Amino acid sequence: MRFRKFGCLLCILGFLTILPPVEQAQIWSRLAALTQSYRLPTAIIRDVIAAVERNDPPELASFAAQMDRPASLNWLIAAWHQVHHPPTIALGPYRAPDWPMLGMQIAIPLRLSCHHHAVRLDVIVAFTTLGWQIREIRPPA
Repeated sequence: MRFRKFGCLLCILGFLTILPPVEQAQIWSRLAALTQSYRLPTAIIRDVIAAVERNDPPELASFAAQMDRPASLNWLIAAWHQVHHPPTIALGPYRAPDWPMLGMQIAIPLRLSCHHHAVRLDVIVAFTTLGWQIREIRPPA
């Protein structure tokens, strides 16, 4: 079975080498974008912030449906409205695990600030089969 998977991988890599360099770059960038939610715990946070910035109710509802405490999304929306635009967004510091396991959770500090106001929240992300997902947003403990 391992040899079959290895053979399939070699076929795919062989196919990629015969493509023109422009198409290879597009394929690799798409693969990197698809795997970003598994590699970076902050990718989902940036997606939620972008949805709040666009004020996109269907997208916010889909994020809230994946959260353990969907009402905690209101903390982020309220913080977004408190700061003047464009705010400075800072994530971290945090330590991402080298090999995340299913169910693993990380608290990532989020700071939204402008020249008049600053808001700090803790975003709890968990590693799931869908990659890193937001579980809860709360004021710092």
